Amino acid sequence: MTKAQERQVAKLEQVFKIDDRIPVYVKHEEDFQKRVDELIAVGTLAEADRPRCVFWLDYRHYSKWQVDDEHTRRLNAQAVIKMPCSTLAGRSRTGSGGETP
Repeated sequence: MTKAQERQVAKLEQVFKIDDRIPVYVKHEEDFQKRVDELIAVGTLAEADRPRCVFWLDYRHYSKWQVDDEHTRRLNAQAVIKMPCSTLAGRSRTGSGGETP
């Protein structure tokens, strides 16, 4: 294959490349791994999908998430998935910030 053909193939691969990354919504990037663990625990993601997961803002710019498309609808559906333990994490049962009885 000539160098010109190699360049042309490289350009076409960029155009037709399938993005198999999975955006994961979390408010703070430091909570990303915990959220991936939660999604695997509830069965939304398989353990084999872990390497494909990326922070949602690394997937595409914030302004592009403002349109109503398939990617945005998937991310919004994923964002509402809660684990029972994650909703109580870091909070006391009394609500006063003290020790639980």
